[in-house]
Amino acid sequence: MKKMYYFSVVLLLILSINTNLKAQTPLCTKIAGTWAPENTYPNLPVATFYNAAAWLNNILYVQAPTSIGAGATTIYKYTYGGIWTIGTHCITPVAGASMTACNGKLYLIGGGATYNTASTTVQEFDPIANTWATKAPLPIALSGHGSVCWGDSVIFVIGGPWSGSASNLNVYYYRPATDTWSTISNSLPAGQGRRGFALGITNENKIVMSCGYNTTYLNSTYIGTIGADASQITWVAAANAPEALSRCGGAGYDNTFFLVGGSTSIARNDTVFLFDVTNNVWNNKIINNPHPVENIYNAITVMCVEDTVRVFQPGGLNGSSSSISSFDITGRGDLIVGITPKTSTNANILKQNYPNPFYQNTTINYQLTSKSEVVLKVFNNMGNEIYTLVNTIQTPGKYEVTFDATKLSPGIYIYNLTTNNISQTKRMMLLR
Repeated sequence: MKKMYYFSVVLLLILSINTNLKAQTPLCTKIAGTWAPENTYPNLPVATFYNAAAWLNNILYVQAPTSIGAGATTIYKYTYGGIWTIGTHCITPVAGASMTACNGKLYLIGGGATYNTASTTVQEFDPIANTWATKAPLPIALSGHGSVCWGDSVIFVIGGPWSGSASNLNVYYYRPATDTWSTISNSLPAGQGRRGFALGITNENKIVMSCGYNTTYLNSTYIGTIGADASQITWVAAANAPEALSRCGGAGYDNTFFLVGGSTSIARNDTVFLFDVTNNVWNNKIINNPHPVENIYNAITVMCVEDTVRVFQPGGLNGSSSSISSFDITGRGDLIVGITPKTSTNANILKQNYPNPFYQNTTINYQLTSKSEVVLKVFNNMGNEIYTLVNTIQTPGKYEVTFDATKLSPGIYIYNLTTNNISQTKRMMLLR
């Protein structure tokens, strides 16, 4: 396509914003539907619970409190198909903290000397320097909370502390680029403060919060839509989870949220419940967890391996005051075809970037229903081409491109997807 054509498209279709290419990866098309047999994967070096975990650069990091739930600085690392190794220890010993990968680093947030105490501690791990650093403290001391990273630029911290969580309706958000915290006061709906719950982030700016405890076991589920500049979240009630659970874990991938482990009022939950965020329905489950655990709310992660989304469960509480070192992963047996294009048309789809507006990085998702020559370009608001992000032939599936705009000036930018001679355009906004 000639530049003049793109320019005319830009003038006629002003829509959304994004910036510099970092990664281009097709999304998984399947979800593992069965747990691997017991002892398929190497156990953690120690028994632990109230632990925290996150993936960064294809390495799973686990911060491991002691076997009785006391704070520790211990960090372990795992690469899929490999063994556990000792990582660089964090600075402050904590239990009940959350761990989140954001902006190319790890953030270990809150927690206390014991699982039921709290702190304002924030610790950052730089994988390049292989060092931890203390960052700006949380606005309040927290434990029993959760955290998610949005757009690789903002971390949202929700829920907790262990004591007083029922009355904490605030959401706190952190910008790694500026090392600053802000508060969304009374963000959660009345009565929805909680601790020990499942939290995850899915596509299109959606945070899912489910189950937990606030004077009783909960099955309520809420979806929070993140506002344009991250300063607001709009929460709406979603379909209740199939069980009322506390001390469970959660994670999101594409439009699916995974609710893992936890306990009912009488037993530990051995089922993973899958929530379709787009259609607001709990539509699948993975049964027979070889080690049903609780106190795992910040240690459950998911990752795409070999075109299959897998759940990773390191450690947890498996009996009365009995922490374990078992490491369980879904990925064997039947597959749930749970992440497939849901459109009934034959048209390829360009989605709105998220976050938008954004500060450094943003993600562009698009979907192909047939093999196509794909060209994805970014223009400034004068119609001048800035970047060519994709220029290749691709097969049907979902794709995402992370765009790094750190070298660009703030303002409006336009991105255009051309497939099979059909052009789609959206607008995005870069802030500073």
